[in-house]
Amino acid sequence: MTNYTDMLAAFGIGSAHPGGFKKSIAMIMDMNIDERSIVLDCGCGTGQTSAYIKQQFDCEMIALECHPLMIKKAQQRFTDSLLSIDLHQASIEAIPLKPSYVDYALTESVLSFVSSDHALAELYRVLKKSGKLYLNELVCFAPLSADERLVLQNAYGFTSLFSQDQWIDRLTKAGFSTIETMEMYTAESMQNDETDKGNDMRPSESIHSHFYEKMHQHQSLMANYKDKIGHIIIKASKTAM
Repeated sequence: MTNYTDMLAAFGIGSAHPGGFKKSIAMIMDMNIDERSIVLDCGCGTGQTSAYIKQQFDCEMIALECHPLMIKKAQQRFTDSLLSIDLHQASIEAIPLKPSYVDYALTESVLSFVSSDHALAELYRVLKKSGKLYLNELVCFAPLSADERLVLQNAYGFTSLFSQDQWIDRLTKAGFSTIETMEMYTAESMQNDETDKGNDMRPSESIHSHFYEKMHQHQSLMANYKDKIGHIIIKASKTAM
């Protein structure tokens, strides 16, 4: 069976996360980044967000990605743009950084594919006492049946399908505080937004037909579940404000 992440890597879609790059920029602009900041991008994909932050603020930028083709394309992007970014092939569940190291950490469509509890514990560990976490992740707007959950898990490899309340509960249990939902948007609203689609792609020279089939399956599922799932943007602090 074709893996969803393999498909994204083959097409080299820079803004693979729903909401596209403009949602990334909205999160970044909410951060108080300057040249002294240390920023961690977990699951950086082809490196679009990491490159933007480095170009805009010239801060210490650290990027993590576990998919070998994604990390190859990210490294090529950074090299082509002459950007000094600390790129690691590593999992968000085992971040190769010392404790209390980064000022800001962000994830974009990452936590639903891993053990969210382990990942949030790692993010809490590497953030400074004053650090902040920004998430742009999958959220359920309505209860899903067991069969619906199975369809989505088989299609995407999701390990979790959380509601807004469940995300807040997971963050609270990981130790985060001052948890704020910045935005929630359904799959339908994302499909209707044409302003940020296909503007950053690094496709492989040869793309097998089964990746096109996987893309078609994704589009069909988004149409079928248009009002039941979507994405949520949350920011949380390591310590109470």
